[in-house]
Amino acid sequence: MLRLTFQKPVFPEELVLAQVIPSSHSSTGNIERKRKEISSTSLDAARFPVVRRLRVQLAKHNLRKRGQKVWFQRDIKAVRNGKVVTVARTKVLFIFDNEQPDSPVLVGSHQQKHSIPRMSQELWDMVVGYLPSLSGRHVAQVFNFKLTEGHQSHSDIWNKIFKDETWVSIATRQGLNPVLIGDDLHNLYCDPMRPAYLALLTGDRTSNLRHDRIKLLASLRPHHWNEDNEIVFDQSNIVLNIIEPLYNSFIVTLPPEKLFTYQYNQLRSAALYWKDSRYALRTIGPDDIVGIGERASNLQDISLICAVTLTHPKEMALRRRHQQCFQHPNCPPVYPICPPGYRYNGDNILGWGWDEDFMA
Repeated sequence: MLRLTFQKPVFPEELVLAQVIPSSHSSTGNIERKRKEISSTSLDAARFPVVRRLRVQLAKHNLRKRGQKVWFQRDIKAVRNGKVVTVARTKVLFIFDNEQPDSPVLVGSHQQKHSIPRMSQELWDMVVGYLPSLSGRHVAQVFNFKLTEGHQSHSDIWNKIFKDETWVSIATRQGLNPVLIGDDLHNLYCDPMRPAYLALLTGDRTSNLRHDRIKLLASLRPHHWNEDNEIVFDQSNIVLNIIEPLYNSFIVTLPPEKLFTYQYNQLRSAALYWKDSRYALRTIGPDDIVGIGERASNLQDISLICAVTLTHPKEMALRRRHQQCFQHPNCPPVYPICPPGYRYNGDNILGWGWDEDFMA
């Protein structure tokens, strides 16, 4: 069993250090602290550029009793701005069989990989299932284990958008689950370098998140703005509309057709949620899309205005479902169609009708 608690995000190419404290308890639950032998390189701030490793060797223990349980507690540290900070805390439970495995020697370096002895891939899959996608990606790099195919594709795309989790962590602490929307996500799943047009959404109805717009921009990969006030990433071919998280606008101004395709006699788009235990690329189908009239069935129906109902992964957001509206800059005046007896609340739109005064 492995318990891993992240206190800070792990970044790739970062000097990672390890400190291990062994303790054990018998099957009856009695706890006995074991001596430890630690030898480490000095972490004088002036020498940080040349620090290559922190080696910790555990004392040999006579733990050959069948079924003996031993905990290893590991603090994962990193060097940031001339200081050593704790990135994560781990606890690993080993249940020994006939023989004790070799004592682990854990080495930290930006050039070396790390692994915990005899840790199965299945167990790692369970561990990273509790981590944000990018943290799981970076932990896999540090500890030298493989992500599932779905997790790898999921993190590949988000990694093209964000360089760190600062802004996303703020959003998730508010009960939000950021999502990328756009049919071009299907192309990115095959090749993250293919051209794509996407929109970043949060579903925030409190307007609190817009106050962190500076952190949002700072968390993005290197980029520039195009003439439509959209993000164009310098290291990929992704164009990203971020109007909704910048201003918490229910109506995002963009040509809706950029987010959809009509294929196999169906209108569709796709959504990729930040927090999703399945790491799934989720299809947005005809039942989730409304346009002029009511239910949209082709690109013409959504060419000027549309709304998409997003269903978040279970237990991943405070609001399980929400609607997002996209409106073309040249859309004529329209009014929302709501269920009979209900007032418009931003999440109950059945479609749009043309403003009669304008049409007259």
